Amino acid sequence: MPRRLSDQDIIQGFRRGDNQITRDYFYGYCQIAYLLYDGRYQLSQKPGLDFYSLAHKYYLDLLLHDFVQLEDHSERVSLKTWMVKGFLFVIWEAIRDYNREYRHQIDFGEDFEKKMDRRPYEEHNSNEFNQSIEEICVREFGNKDPECLILRKILIEGYKAKEVAEILHISPSAVSQRYRKMRDEVVLPYLKAHLYVA
Repeated sequence: MPRRLSDQDIIQGFRRGDNQITRDYFYGYCQIAYLLYDGRYQLSQKPGLDFYSLAHKYYLDLLLHDFVQLEDHSERVSLKTWMVKGFLFVIWEAIRDYNREYRHQIDFGEDFEKKMDRRPYEEHNSNEFNQSIEEICVREFGNKDPECLILRKILIEGYKAKEVAEILHISPSAVSQRYRKMRDEVVLPYLKAHLYVA
């Protein structure tokens, strides 16, 4: 049983590289999200979707940004829930990439639709990650291009920045900058605020 620490102590422990805090809190919390989806989709039996591969990827992303993403959580949401939601996003991205590589889909079920106040949009997707991107396009950008085109092409269809740049007749770096800005300022906060974690 890990010792009881405040959210700030936990984040500072991550920053110091405290092995005990990282093991108990980071990997401990992430296991909750992984077990949720492993039982449903047998992630551990798929190449590259084992717990440690995904958890290390998430940890390195947090480390790269000095764990500031964890400090941005709402006071109404616990650090544990915030981290679990962040790790679920990593899992969905990995499943999307796996689906693309192995040409099959995983059905996420109807939980996401029940939990979101969705507006209708033209192309219905059964994949909850794709649905959330469509919802962001509608709610945040009014379905306007080039923002929605960039998000759809990169996050749903798997295009590279260079390919999107050719469509929009702008430079690949301009596409990358717009995408990163939307990802950090709109997509990640939206998913963390609207996706349900049991």
